[in-house]
Amino acid sequence: MLEALFVLGIMASLLILLSLPTWVGFTNLVMAALACLAIGFGVGGLAALVYHYLLFKLLRERALPATRWWVDPRPLHKHFPLDVQKRLNILFVTGALGCGLCFLGCALFLSASL
Repeated sequence: MLEALFVLGIMASLLILLSLPTWVGFTNLVMAALACLAIGFGVGGLAALVYHYLLFKLLRERALPATRWWVDPRPLHKHFPLDVQKRLNILFVTGALGCGLCFLGCALFLSASL
């Protein structure tokens, strides 16, 4: 059942992407895509850089193993005090939201080009 909902969600998303240029217009769609990409790269990219730098620095300070820390860094948060964990989580979520905005901007560009 869950797989069927997943497929229906993908099909609905594709239909929406195909019909967006007629609803919104090409220029507005491109401007929205540019805004999503600018905010996503600006805020999310900066947060991701600060997050990874801070995490790597904290791992080195505590002599924790840093093997493949960039693949899934969330389990490493438990090695730090709660105030550091909160700061890392805020940066992590901000970076993830920026990445999502970049994906949305790319999808809007794709929609405008169809």
